Amino acid sequence: MRKPTQSRIEPLIAIPFLIVWIAGISLRFLYYDERFYLLHYLLRSLANASLLCFIVLAAFCAGEKLWRRLKLHFDTCLETFVFSTAVGLGIISYSVLILGNVRLLYKTPCYLLLAGIIAASIPRIRLFLKRLRDERQGQAEKSALQSIDSPFITALKVIFVISICLYLVQVFSPPLNYDSLAYHLAIPKIYAQEHHVSCIPHNVYANFPMTMEFLYVLGLLLRGDILAKMMHFFMGILTALAIYSFSRKYFERKTALAASLIFYNIPLVGLLSGWAFNDLMLTAYEFLAVAAIVNWFLSKEPKKENWLWASAIFCGLSIGTKYPALLLLLPFPLLAIAIKLMGQACLTPTSEKTNNPVGDGHARPANKVAKKGNSYAIKKLALFLLITLLVASPWFIKNAFYTHNPVYPFFYGFFNKVFGDPGGGIFDTQRFMKHHRPQNFQAGQIFSLLWRTNMDNKIGPAFILFLPLLLFIRPVKPALKLLLLFAGLYFVLWTFFTHQDTRFLIPSLPALCIGSAYVITCITGKSKPLTLFVHMVILFVAFFNLSWMPLTIAKYGLLKAAVGIEDRNEFLMGSAFYQYSAFDYINNELPGDARILFVGENQTYYCNREIVSNSPLDMNIIVEIVNKSSSQEQIRNELNSLGITHVLYNSSEVKRVAEYYDSFNWAGEDASELFMDFMSSGKYLTEVFCDGGVFVSELQ
Repeated sequence: MRKPTQSRIEPLIAIPFLIVWIAGISLRFLYYDERFYLLHYLLRSLANASLLCFIVLAAFCAGEKLWRRLKLHFDTCLETFVFSTAVGLGIISYSVLILGNVRLLYKTPCYLLLAGIIAASIPRIRLFLKRLRDERQGQAEKSALQSIDSPFITALKVIFVISICLYLVQVFSPPLNYDSLAYHLAIPKIYAQEHHVSCIPHNVYANFPMTMEFLYVLGLLLRGDILAKMMHFFMGILTALAIYSFSRKYFERKTALAASLIFYNIPLVGLLSGWAFNDLMLTAYEFLAVAAIVNWFLSKEPKKENWLWASAIFCGLSIGTKYPALLLLLPFPLLAIAIKLMGQACLTPTSEKTNNPVGDGHARPANKVAKKGNSYAIKKLALFLLITLLVASPWFIKNAFYTHNPVYPFFYGFFNKVFGDPGGGIFDTQRFMKHHRPQNFQAGQIFSLLWRTNMDNKIGPAFILFLPLLLFIRPVKPALKLLLLFAGLYFVLWTFFTHQDTRFLIPSLPALCIGSAYVITCITGKSKPLTLFVHMVILFVAFFNLSWMPLTIAKYGLLKAAVGIEDRNEFLMGSAFYQYSAFDYINNELPGDARILFVGENQTYYCNREIVSNSPLDMNIIVEIVNKSSSQEQIRNELNSLGITHVLYNSSEVKRVAEYYDSFNWAGEDASELFMDFMSSGKYLTEVFCDGGVFVSELQ
């Protein structure tokens, strides 16, 4: 009997089918099984980390190409990486701004931008890796002849790693901070959703410099807010590397390690590392601007002026990150340039300052030599300022286009009078400046303010412990003198020209960290008991500064959200961000074409419907409507004309911004009563949601 023939095509169909079927069922099983939530989150975290590395690599390539064009020489691979990556991130941010202006804010153009930068730099990457390999081999041979790291150095490295791990818990948890949800992430989210840069009315912060925020636009487009937060976290790491690289150039390795750790261990730095702010980018840029000036000031290289232009570029990027850099950073490089160039003119050989024949047999009067030196200094200062302003100019141009004021909202009265305001000329500049004007401090109060600032638990005790000991140390290296000059000038300007928010002092702290580390190096090593005591104090301070982070993680329950055990939505529902339940209702229950007026509330990031809102320092939309209305019906009609379908009212935020910002400046008692009647009578508003003092009502 003949055996039935077997088809050869069945295995070809069955095997791929079985592979796809088993893989699909397995993945769905893993998706629904809670035991594998951590695995899912680790994979998502790996994707975020990979994208961050991709962006950093592109930034390094772009920056390295710029410095190569400017023929700027770096001593080490680390210095090359720090300067190149920092300026490259600015280049990428500006590139995203360009994409936004030409309405190309989509994933594909962004990926093509990054991939194109990397692809064009592959030969340079290979050369850098070869140089890095050779440098590491040289260091390995050198270290083989030296003793291994001391227990203290090892402890510093361990504390640094622990700090990174603790800060990452904040990074991987959903954003909760007010400023992040109100504008650092909220405004980039609008640009990412609309795929272009647009005018955002009633939010003064939308017209601030946004170098960091346009990196957030990139992060939100490619992956989400965790990637955006990772970028700010990376700026903290980059600043610590910059401190180490600079310190290693002028001081001992122990000083460099201690300076980096002291900075990264500052509680405020740890807090900001987990937030989507812009302060750590500002700190990195300002420190690199100062470092470049110091390199120019002390360098004896023939092409040292390239460091001067590098400093100007970083000054421009600093101003493009935050307005205060214009006032707090820029005076130092200008002062340093003036001192250096004027000093060179004063040190001109005597023969060039008199009427004696010099070289070519011609006499050169002393006053002409002095004038020539002064003219040269003025030209250098002017060129430095020109480069700085050119680098910062994209944000001035953006503001001029949307507000007719390049430095909006400053000098609002002048620009509004000359060029007008597209917003109708209703910005209350006096109320804005009231909350940003400097405190009335006298010169004698500087010392008490200096004490209070150093005793602030957000700064930690490291500076107050070690910096005063510089009075007893001789000699103090010139590089450190320049850094301390910068920090001192920065503090004085911060005291008299700002509202003295401690956070605004962060850019001056790297210089103080290096000063503290220099003291530690000088007072240790001579006496074993003293060295042991100082090391114990440093380790105590480090763990003291870190102690607040586990408490913060526990207080807000960040760990479960950070490692993926708790779902993002579940975490936000149970977090201190009590408004989220209202946003969740709006996102899931209201129709897609709903348009919600926010009253009191300004943290709009988590709301996925069209929103009409204002910052506490801008014109209050509902107040303006009520002040010019005489009845509830007229208020309803005005809201209808704006396309409003719903109103969100946050009672606690209304009270806060009314008391602190004077945001609800009614025309009189009648207007206030009319508003309350409109909100509570139920005639034109029907309440559809209420939780935690946050009300959502439908406009009839």
